[in-house]
Amino acid sequence: MRKLSRTAVAAALVFAPLVCLSAPLSKIKEIPAVSAGVGRLFPEGPETIKIVVKDERPPDPVLIAGLMERALMSAALIAGYSENPRAVAELFEAGAKEAVQILGMKPGEGAVLEITIKDFRIESVTHAFGGLNMIAFGNVQTSLKSADGAELAAKSFRYASWDSSLKLPFQTNYARAAWEAAAKTLQAHFAKKPDPEAVQRVLASAFDKTRDDAQRTFAIYWLGLVGQDVPSVPEKLFTLFRQDKDQTIYETSAVALARLSAPGAREEFEAVVSGSKKLAEWDPKTDAEETWTLLHALAILGGTELGQKIPSTLQRHRERVTDLVRFDETGESPKMSPKLADELTKAKAKKKL
Repeated sequence: MRKLSRTAVAAALVFAPLVCLSAPLSKIKEIPAVSAGVGRLFPEGPETIKIVVKDERPPDPVLIAGLMERALMSAALIAGYSENPRAVAELFEAGAKEAVQILGMKPGEGAVLEITIKDFRIESVTHAFGGLNMIAFGNVQTSLKSADGAELAAKSFRYASWDSSLKLPFQTNYARAAWEAAAKTLQAHFAKKPDPEAVQRVLASAFDKTRDDAQRTFAIYWLGLVGQDVPSVPEKLFTLFRQDKDQTIYETSAVALARLSAPGAREEFEAVVSGSKKLAEWDPKTDAEETWTLLHALAILGGTELGQKIPSTLQRHRERVTDLVRFDETGESPKMSPKLADELTKAKAKKKL
């Protein structure tokens, strides 16, 4: 979690859609779906997929909430809600439909991909002149059935992320969870091969620093989902992991390498988080976001007892890292802090939500 200048934080407070200093709990009027912008990565095929999203969480209009630290004052609630009870389901549906198209399939009547949101929460982590981040986690289940109802594939996913909210809008989390759930479930049955030239195109965009940071991040995310059959992908992602100066880029590269089970990734992540290997931009000894990203990548690779790998030097947000590591290992979602829960309850009552 990099510290920001006063100017950068002030700009975030002005332009971030959720941060409204006059209202702790603000209505989010428009929530546009996030697009990966990577285009079709697989040869076009005849498959048509119907997307069905079920949200099994207790009804709650709040989409994101957190406490903003303030110098010389108590922390203040910063939260956003939607009046649309299917806002999250619709964002998942948009992400899944985009994944279908990226895989060379078409949304429509045919096989049915059902995505069930078991639990999902996004918390903002905002510091007085120190950084604006969002942490998301949730459990998602999928089922793919043929048009006549025969089950073709079923999977369970644990989604977790820790990002800069200056780089990515909060609805990114719903899109990425849907991309992964749809892509991995569909591939479990159809096992299609990506177009190598299309993958190389996306790989080039990941290195293109003239592109928007979010689009570079999404390119890397998709490389982690579909790049396993293109030999140059892991090598290039290692370059971004080791050398890129943008935190969102090198952290996303670590997670993508883990998803690809890239040779040498486990050993390198363990070396960096332990401090035995130094990389210029990585500081897991004091940066909680970077510590958790490396441990999350190790969890994807099958690592266990990851709590023991949290550096003893990490103090700030150590409890958050511990909770997220536990989620990676067990699927047990971190509990909302009593302070945040209390402030949110009072704000919802005031809004009569």
